[in-house]
Amino acid sequence: MTERDGGADYPYEGLPFTPAVAAYLILKLFGGQTVKRQEIIKAVFGFHLAHGGEKQSTGKPWTRVKAALKVMKKRELAKSRSSGHYYVVPGSFVPSEFESDLTENALETDESGEFGNEVPVQSEDVLEIKPEIELGSGKGAVYLYYFPTYRRVAEQDGETNWRCKIGKSEGNPLGRISNEVGTSLPEVHHVALVVRTPDATSLEATLHGALKQRKRAVSDAPGTEWFFTTPEEVLSIIKFISPHLMENE
Repeated sequence: MTERDGGADYPYEGLPFTPAVAAYLILKLFGGQTVKRQEIIKAVFGFHLAHGGEKQSTGKPWTRVKAALKVMKKRELAKSRSSGHYYVVPGSFVPSEFESDLTENALETDESGEFGNEVPVQSEDVLEIKPEIELGSGKGAVYLYYFPTYRRVAEQDGETNWRCKIGKSEGNPLGRISNEVGTSLPEVHHVALVVRTPDATSLEATLHGALKQRKRAVSDAPGTEWFFTTPEEVLSIIKFISPHLMENE
């Protein structure tokens, strides 16, 4: 499976995020690795959404991951480590073997407090986001952001590009991005690039056009501003079409 195919081979496309889905993804993404619990939650839920999966019907994503890890420990496919880390034993996911254990009944209250801090990002976290690179000058801006899970999954699949959102704002780009993203997702978006310019509309249109010409548009994304690219590629396009914007790089 690759990022480019939009998740066509993902077996849980269109299905809700359940403990069984979480177990499948934990083994797929982290087999043979020791991983922090919060990282597991972010990665598996982000992968599920990025590849066409639906949110869980009720509750929070971490409850599904908790249930999956509990059963995986029972079946010796995961081992607890100190400081909230897990070692994921390499293995294959057999749905029929997990069916009796990985059910919604496993989503009991976390009395141990083991997952007590595993909650979605809050609005104040979003407001503190700063761009990795900020260039140019002017009232408008073109921005590029992505979710770290998109990059991580692409790299695991051997891809050199990943899903990036390229949009524009006539005012505060970080405020615009925060309004787009909201605060309900389990990981913070990464603002890789903000390019300030007096004519954000033209710069955005040129970047979109160049990437569409390279057949990089994400066909299954909501809207028309998602592309398989990288911040470096976008910067190279800007350097070619508007070199003056790179002066304070």
